[in-house]
Amino acid sequence: MTDLLFYRAMEARLRSTSYPLEELNDHLRAGSSVQIVDNTLSYFDPTRHAPAVTATSLVAADDPDWCASLINALPAAGVYKLTHLDGTDNDFLDAWLAELSGVRSMSRFVVG
Repeated sequence: MTDLLFYRAMEARLRSTSYPLEELNDHLRAGSSVQIVDNTLSYFDPTRHAPAVTATSLVAADDPDWCASLINALPAAGVYKLTHLDGTDNDFLDAWLAELSGVRSMSRFVVG
């Protein structure tokens, strides 16, 4: 999963004016019930489904504290705080996946 669109969506919509989360605000301004929208979205929140995950997981997030309930709900989750510095994040994620797969981590730029 690359984005947590439905994770804490009713809270996240208050922290963002960007779409697609702003669509929730648009929908509520048009007269929908907060309680009904919140109830419907709860069925899609990853935290609800996390306990059923059996794979080793890595949550790469800008704010791990924001993702704490999801991290705690996943049976075997690691956490990586994104840096957004050049290729640092990609290098870490590639190395993590390589180790998990039992193969050698390789640079994206092979020097011959």
